[in-house]
Amino acid sequence: MNHLTEEQFAELLAASPRELREAPAGSELASAGAHAANCPECTAELSQLRDSLALFREAGTAYADAHIRRVPAWQPPVRRGFSLQSPYWLAASAAAILAAFVPLQMALRHPEPPTAEQPMQVVHQHTASEEDQALLDDVNRELSESVPSPLAALVDPAGTSTEASQNAKQRTN
Repeated sequence: MNHLTEEQFAELLAASPRELREAPAGSELASAGAHAANCPECTAELSQLRDSLALFREAGTAYADAHIRRVPAWQPPVRRGFSLQSPYWLAASAAAILAAFVPLQMALRHPEPPTAEQPMQVVHQHTASEEDQALLDDVNRELSESVPSPLAALVDPAGTSTEASQNAKQRTN
């Protein structure tokens, strides 16, 4: 004989007595209810689960009641006269003073941008030094070569070209 599964127990626990009575005859809920009514093991398991849920519900309610009793009931604040010693009023007044003071200080510390009437400084460009010019000449000479110097030996396999060997020496130095 097959017993009820966990899902079927959960459906039976979640269903109200009215849903159990009005369940269609061929439905899974009706067949699970019929089996639980006829099987002593499933009936015992279902009653144990119901008792556990009832105890849990009672414990939760008792805890909530105890917590509510410890928390004082909300009462509207008592209206008193204006007090500067209240931290709220101190913070609010400080924020208002700061909101008025900061923009004023920003305007005083930052002068207006220079106008068009003020003379602009002339930036002098320095001329390229001799070393810079020599470097630029070397780069231009290498870029203008049709064959790169590492491949120059392949152009003149006999090695009669002295220019390739001179370029190789210059690179190693």
